[in-house]
Amino acid sequence: MAEKFKEKHNKEIMDYQITPEWRISLEQDYQHRTEDGQLVLWTTGRTILAVVFRYAKALQKEQLLQELKARAEANKVETFSAQTDTLALFAMLEPEDIGEGHLRLALHAFTLSEHTCLQTAYYFDKPADLPWAIQTWEAIQHTPQFDQERDQ
Repeated sequence: MAEKFKEKHNKEIMDYQITPEWRISLEQDYQHRTEDGQLVLWTTGRTILAVVFRYAKALQKEQLLQELKARAEANKVETFSAQTDTLALFAMLEPEDIGEGHLRLALHAFTLSEHTCLQTAYYFDKPADLPWAIQTWEAIQHTPQFDQERDQ
């Protein structure tokens, strides 16, 4: 998926290593900082938050996915999903009122591997930026890290 992203943007791609296991590629240089354990990336009109967490057992991956789907159904929001050999992807598109009559869109996305979940939120002002958010999310790169203690 990352290769398609790079081909589509035909320009310098900036990679940001979130953890040794997770990396995000962006079509331009973003300002960035870490805040409350989250990676925050931003440029004019777009902000991305990223945080990784582990679940204790693989069973929790499926449980989390079911809970996310139930939440989306209860909130009646648009959803997106995909599956690769090793990852499950699920996202919800939600409008957010940020005051003074200004509404922005948020794509709350979850990329689930066997032992970890990358939770990302893509905030953008223009509805036309939804394809950018989805393509960026789908191009996230995962490199599994072997953890012998965890896998026993």
